[in-house]
Amino acid sequence: MTSFGERGHTGYILRVTATPARRLAGLALDALLLVVTLGIGWLVWSWFEWGHARTPGMRLVRLHVERGDGAATRGRMAAREVLWKGLALLAGLVSFGVLWWAAAAPVLGRRRRALWDVAAGTDVVGTREVERGTVRRVVGRTGAGAGLVAVTAATALLAVMWIPASATVVSNVVTGERADELTGTPATARCTELRPEGRVETQGRAADGATLRVFTIGYHLRVSDAEDYATYRDRMRCLMEDEVVPHLEPGQPALVVYPEDVGLPAVALGARGATVRAQAEGPLRAVSPDVPLALAGALGQFNLGYGPQIAAYQARFGGVDPRKQAMLAATDTAVRSFARTFSEIASDYGVYVVASNNMADYRVTTDPAEVAIFADPEAQPTDRAYVATSSRVTNSTFLWGPDVVDPDAPDYLTNLLAKNEKIPLTPLELDLLGLDEGPATGPEALENAAPVDVAGFAVGMATSLPAFRYGYPFGDRPAGFDPCADLRESYEACQDELGVEVVLQADANPGQWPAPGGHGEYQPLEWMGSVWRQVADPTVSTRYNVTPMMTGNLFDLTFDGQSTISERGASGGGMHLVGIDAAEPEDGDEWRVYAGDKSEFLVMSPWVVDSDDRDELRATAAELAGGSGADRENDYVESVLWADLVPAE
Repeated sequence: MTSFGERGHTGYILRVTATPARRLAGLALDALLLVVTLGIGWLVWSWFEWGHARTPGMRLVRLHVERGDGAATRGRMAAREVLWKGLALLAGLVSFGVLWWAAAAPVLGRRRRALWDVAAGTDVVGTREVERGTVRRVVGRTGAGAGLVAVTAATALLAVMWIPASATVVSNVVTGERADELTGTPATARCTELRPEGRVETQGRAADGATLRVFTIGYHLRVSDAEDYATYRDRMRCLMEDEVVPHLEPGQPALVVYPEDVGLPAVALGARGATVRAQAEGPLRAVSPDVPLALAGALGQFNLGYGPQIAAYQARFGGVDPRKQAMLAATDTAVRSFARTFSEIASDYGVYVVASNNMADYRVTTDPAEVAIFADPEAQPTDRAYVATSSRVTNSTFLWGPDVVDPDAPDYLTNLLAKNEKIPLTPLELDLLGLDEGPATGPEALENAAPVDVAGFAVGMATSLPAFRYGYPFGDRPAGFDPCADLRESYEACQDELGVEVVLQADANPGQWPAPGGHGEYQPLEWMGSVWRQVADPTVSTRYNVTPMMTGNLFDLTFDGQSTISERGASGGGMHLVGIDAAEPEDGDEWRVYAGDKSEFLVMSPWVVDSDDRDELRATAAELAGGSGADRENDYVESVLWADLVPAE
C-alpha cells in the first residue's frame, strides 16, 4: 500500500506498507521492552502509544497502524495487541512455535498482513517525506528467503538474549543490586585468580631528576575477562594493584598506558556475549590464520545479541554499515565497562591513564524510552542510558587525568584530558570492522594529533599504525616536505612538527610476532620503524616513545609483540627485539639500520622464548596461535614496564 498524505516541509508525506524487516525490528524492540520493564512498564507505556496507533517498538522504528484511511483507535490497538496477538503467542507456545509461524508468515505476502492484522482489520505502515517528482515505486514483494532469515533471526534472538536478559533483570530487582554497580579494590586472592600464567616480573629504570614515571601495561587478552562487569573491572584494577602501585614514587606523577583495543573484550559482557565466550573456549575458537572466519562468526553472534539496539540505531541514523553496527549498539555497555573502569582508575589511584577502544561518542539520557532500549539489560532497572550521538565508530585512545576538568561532561568523561581518533586505519579495521577514520587534513586533523600537557611533558597519542607514518625513509627527509599535509601519509612527522616530545603508542599488533609484517619484512625489524625510529631519526626530535603491546588470541586473530620504552640519547648496554641481533640476508636494505642492539631502549619486555634463531621463533609462534592445539597455545607473555622521564634542559 502506497499513498500520499499531507504536504511536508520539502514535499509530500508518503505512506508505505512496512517491510517484514522493519516490522521485525519493531517486534524485537517491543519484546525487549516487555522484558526489561517486567511487563508493567510496557503496558503503561503502550496505553499512551496506542492513542497514536503504534506500540513503543513501532514508535522507535517510525511505524504506525491504520484501518482503512485513518489511524487505528486506542481500542482497536488494544484488541490487536492484547487479544489477537496474544492468541497467536499462546498458540505458538503450545505448538512449539509452529502456529506462531503460521500466524506471522502472511507478512511475506502481497498485503504484508499477519493474521492478527487480518483479525483486527489493520495495516502497518511507515511514513517518509519525499520531494515532488522524486517518487519511485517503493513497495515490492519481499522474497520468502529474506523473510525466513528475519524470522529465524528473531527466534535466535529470543533464545540467545531475551531469556537470559529477563533472568538478569529479575535478579537485579530481587537483590536490589546491579551488575555494573561496582566499587572498592579487588582482594589479593581475586587478583591471584585472574593473574595469567604468562605474566613476567615487572621491569623498570629510574632516573635522577625525573618528574614523571610512565608504565606500559602489556595486557594478555582473554575473552573470559569479559564474563561480567566485575571480572573486567577487577582484571584491569588488579594490574594496577599487582604491578603499578608497588612502583609508584610518592610525590611523583605517574602515567599508566594500557594497550590498543583493551576495551575489546567488553562487548562480550554478560548474557548477550555468553555464546561468544563459549566459542572462544571451544573447538571453533579458530578456523583459519589467514581468513578470520571464527571472528566473523563471533561478530554475527554479537549482531543477534545486540539486535534490538541495532534496530533502534538503524532506524535513528539510517544506513549504518552492518560491519560496525554491533559496536555502535554496544555503546552503553562500552561506557559502563571500559569508560567507567579507566576513568575511575585515574581518579581512584591519582594517576594519568591511557586506554583504547572502538566506540562512538555518547551522551547521557534519562528518557524512559531510550533507557529501556539502549541500557544494558545487566544494568536494568536503571534511570539512565548512554546513547551514541552519531553512527561514527572510531578506534579512539583516551587520556584521563586524576582530577575533574569538565564537570558538565557526560559520565566518565569529566576527568578526560584528550581523545585521539586513529588515522590511518589498518585493512583489518577498514575491511572487516568497517571503522571510521579520524581526520586526515585540516584543523581537525591537527587538533587530533596535537600534544596535551601531562606533568610538564608534551604528550601525543599515535595508536599503532600512525606511529610508523613519516612519509619518507629513515633520515632522508625531502626538501620542502610538508609533514602535516595528509596525516594518512605522515602522521608521526606531523606530531613532531606540532611539538610532541613523548609519543604514547598504544598497540595491538594483529599477527604472529616473528613473522612477515605489513611490508613483507621480518616484523620485529619493521616495528623498529616506530618504537626506535622516533627517538633515533635525526630528522625529528621526539624524546620518548612509550609502547605497550597487547598479546593473546582472539579467535583466528593473534595479538603479539614486545612492549618497550625508549629515550633519545639514552646510554646503556643496548637491547634488541627478538631475532634482530644482526641483519639477516633476507632483510631489505632499507631495514638493516634497525638491526642490532640499540642503547635508546630503557626497558623491553621479554618474548616467550629467549632466542634470536628466527626459525625457532617462527615455530614457537605457530604453537602459540589460536587453534594450534599445542601445549603453548595462547601462552603469551603479559608484562608491565616502567621508566622515569626527565624534563628537557
